[in-house]
Amino acid sequence: MGTVFLATHMLIRRRVAIKVLHAELAPDRWMVQRFLNEAAAAGTLAHPHIVESTDMGFTRDGIPYIVFEYLEGCLLTEEIRRLGRLSLGRTLTIARQVASALDAVHRAQLAHLDVKGDNVLLTRRARGLDHAKLIDFGISRCTAAAGEQAPAGLLMGTPEYMAPEQVIQPELADSRADIYAFGVLLYEMLSGRCPFEGDDPQRVLARVLRDPPPVLDRRIPPALDQLMFDGLLTKSAEIGR
Repeated sequence: MGTVFLATHMLIRRRVAIKVLHAELAPDRWMVQRFLNEAAAAGTLAHPHIVESTDMGFTRDGIPYIVFEYLEGCLLTEEIRRLGRLSLGRTLTIARQVASALDAVHRAQLAHLDVKGDNVLLTRRARGLDHAKLIDFGISRCTAAAGEQAPAGLLMGTPEYMAPEQVIQPELADSRADIYAFGVLLYEMLSGRCPFEGDDPQRVLARVLRDPPPVLDRRIPPALDQLMFDGLLTKSAEIGR
């Protein structure tokens, strides 16, 4: 939806990240509203594991922008790619933080709808690495607002992480789609890959709808295995999620 710039506040010398909506999207009122919703979501949740927006406005050309806190670290996707897969302990540490962030999002009657490794940033804190931050609320929506639905049939999200109901009726997707995506993220940290992958997005989506997730190639505690395969990654939003 936009381009992100590193900037410095001229008065307080604080580094920030500024996200500017792509100019070609500015005439689309629905896309502009989505962009403004991202600022509202990140600015009001005030959670230690959710990126914070500190300001917003419009350029001289009428293009909206959002100012975010600047975070140093690496994307979770990059860390998984670097190591192949994460240890069980590290996986659970990160998963707890992401789950806590999603709990706050859902309690605020929001759905993120694009939970994935590229949207989890591992930042540095006094205690070391792995302070997770959930970022990019660009396609989030309020699940309590009747007028918030996307245009019918408009797919938004990342195929590998999309819940079956998000594929079939994307305009009706709610917080349960985030729970499915969280299951995919958990699977990816443990195995180094998503349950369903491929170069053809349509084939990936077909597998999301049709195939059971492959078993992991490592041993994990039975309770965690049951949580993933009988809960988070179930095909029906009415069962387990």
